[in-house]
Amino acid sequence: GSSPCDDRGMNPNRVREIEIFRHLSKTELERIAGWLQSYSVPEGDLLVREGTSAQEFFLIEDGEAAVLEDGERVAMLGPGDFFGEIGLVETDRRTASIIATTPMDVVVMYKPEFERMKTELPTVADQIQAAIRARLGRA
Repeated sequence: GSSPCDDRGMNPNRVREIEIFRHLSKTELERIAGWLQSYSVPEGDLLVREGTSAQEFFLIEDGEAAVLEDGERVAMLGPGDFFGEIGLVETDRRTASIIATTPMDVVVMYKPEFERMKTELPTVADQIQAAIRARLGRA
């Protein structure tokens, strides 16, 4: 649980548990931790709406979500998966809707922080974007 005083940023040790950030240095983790926010999401919550513009990058810490394209379930996501970022990297439109199928804990990086990461930690941003593209089969 989080207390009111830590609503900005996350514990770097918790960030290190996320696969995509695992290889980062302590300094990089501390920077990135300050740009992330964690949320608990109830089952049935629509996290991403198909066709809307992309403003954030989500990582799943716990729980599961369904990926819907034109209302059809095309994939399931679970801990360690990330989504919502395609718009931040490739285009500015969402390619699918994502709905929580269980209660979830998610970590979010909003677009201004993503842009700051690209400026201040370009190698980290490149690694994340490469991981995203690899996951999309567009490496």
